Amino acid sequence: YSTVLFEYIAELISSGMPVEYFVEGGRSRTGRLLRSRPGLLSMTVRGFLKYKKRPIAFIPVYIGYEKLMESKAYQAELSGEDKKSETFLNSVRSIFHIRGTYGKVYTNFAQPVFLSQVLDYKNPSWSSDEYDDVARPDWIRNVVNDASEKIMIHINQAATINSINLISSILLATPKQAMDEAELAGLIETYRSIISTLNYSDLINFVESEGKEQIEHAESLKMIKRRRHELGDIIYLDAKHSISLTYYRNNILHLFALPSVIACCFLNVRVLKREKIIELIFLVYPFLKNELYLSWEIEDLPSIVSRILNSLLGYGLLSENKENDTYARPGSGLKQYRHLNLLAKIITPLLEVYYLSLAILSKSELDSILKEELEKKCYLMAQRVAMIHELNSPDYSDKRLISNFFNALVKIDYIKMQEDKHLECSDGFYNANRHLRLLLGKEVRANILQMVKTGMG
Repeated sequence: YSTVLFEYIAELISSGMPVEYFVEGGRSRTGRLLRSRPGLLSMTVRGFLKYKKRPIAFIPVYIGYEKLMESKAYQAELSGEDKKSETFLNSVRSIFHIRGTYGKVYTNFAQPVFLSQVLDYKNPSWSSDEYDDVARPDWIRNVVNDASEKIMIHINQAATINSINLISSILLATPKQAMDEAELAGLIETYRSIISTLNYSDLINFVESEGKEQIEHAESLKMIKRRRHELGDIIYLDAKHSISLTYYRNNILHLFALPSVIACCFLNVRVLKREKIIELIFLVYPFLKNELYLSWEIEDLPSIVSRILNSLLGYGLLSENKENDTYARPGSGLKQYRHLNLLAKIITPLLEVYYLSLAILSKSELDSILKEELEKKCYLMAQRVAMIHELNSPDYSDKRLISNFFNALVKIDYIKMQEDKHLECSDGFYNANRHLRLLLGKEVRANILQMVKTGMG
């Protein structure tokens, strides 16, 4: 079957026919991009190399939603239930659920990824080499991996930031998922401006409406609730929507990642030097880049950090002492202090899972446990932490998040895979384990370490 499918794909691309497929292999349940599946992408690359008739360009497409029909099913799956099989009867039933308003679907075309450029980088002699698909060269896998990563990065560069994305990012960070309407409207404007100053991509789109209008739109979609009050209405999430809205927050999590991590730098200290902030960003960036398909290279980070710091200064979320090259958070009684903490909590669920995984890894007998077993232990422990401490986030039940984290640790040589598939930690790992805790609050760290100590016996 695979041989026939390969020849079919090769014939299509050789004749210049457009082909559409989903490199992720399925739809994301978390809102973050999934790791790409190499199947059809590999066949496309191999088919081109076999016949070399027409050049190939991959056109990445971003698709964003204001309201998903499948949100209930996704919520169940994120809570640990198995995915329900698609049947004719379920398809018929779904027709009767198409009622009400589901908002807009945003479809954006990203910058193309030209296969010839990827091949030139990975194997400059590809155009003159004879290609034999039976004796497939080793560099093909690197080409497929590089092309797939570029496609995913380009998809994120064409994201649309809509009302639901912004409101969910704010309300999910609050302790009770509730906020005064006027304050929420102001934060929507602030967050949109912070993203704008990133200059992440020229293809990033914003919904052009004021904060209050965006709240009213989200309310019309029945994604948020309103509690009337004489001193100002309260906007809140009910239990039904609080988990499902993480999907929409995660759609633009790559845009909030670095501003949120910078805010996390001030959870435990009031004043930090610019040098220390950049050091902490350098530490966590490889994991975030691997998980969220961030487009910046490591050498770009100092200038990006400076740009974000200037943006936070403009909104009073930080203050600067130019003589000492230090930054300070606002006083604990100020509104800006609360807003800085809310910004920090956007990325906190990911950092907590990372810290939990590092804690388990550091306490495990690595010579007696396989990578897959360790990932399973981290996944079960993350679930347990979420249950006991009532952490209403699907990130604690996301097996892919933990697997991607371990793959990133291997990729940057923080841990090494032995021939028998057991793991060995490097000095870089212990440095990450020691410094990642600086990005989390003391109470959170204590809870995680206590759970690990109890769970590991």
